[in-house]
Amino acid sequence: RTTEKYDVVASFGFIEHFVDYKNVILRHATLVADGGYLMITTPNFRGSIQNKLHKYFDSNNLSMHNVNSMDPNEWKELHLQNGFEILYTGYFGGFCFWHGHEKLSETRKKLLWITERLIIRIRKLLWFESPAFSSYAGIVARKKVDKH
Repeated sequence: RTTEKYDVVASFGFIEHFVDYKNVILRHATLVADGGYLMITTPNFRGSIQNKLHKYFDSNNLSMHNVNSMDPNEWKELHLQNGFEILYTGYFGGFCFWHGHEKLSETRKKLLWITERLIIRIRKLLWFESPAFSSYAGIVARKKVDKH
């Protein structure tokens, strides 16, 4: 454990690998200096469309992630309770499907190829961000200055 405090603490694709992710998030928060910034992002395998795509085409990769941890609204509540102001919380990255290198049957390979081409076309319609299909979840928070 360190007593060092940092102006910026950033975590990209880390917390979703822990069962006890809330404590991991809180540990990140303890490292932030007064007035400092905290940024956390995860993939959004929790979103209904993203989750279905990963279950069907990327189940091995999905199994290595704690989908419950991918909720920026939950992170927001944790940080509000711990002296942070929230600058951004939500979903970003548009509708994109990235996956590991799972061995797929020929049928699934063809279906994935078709799905990936459809996503390119659908993205033109789904230009907004959504918990259902956006690729990533994130938060940016600033630790309030302790005036005591």
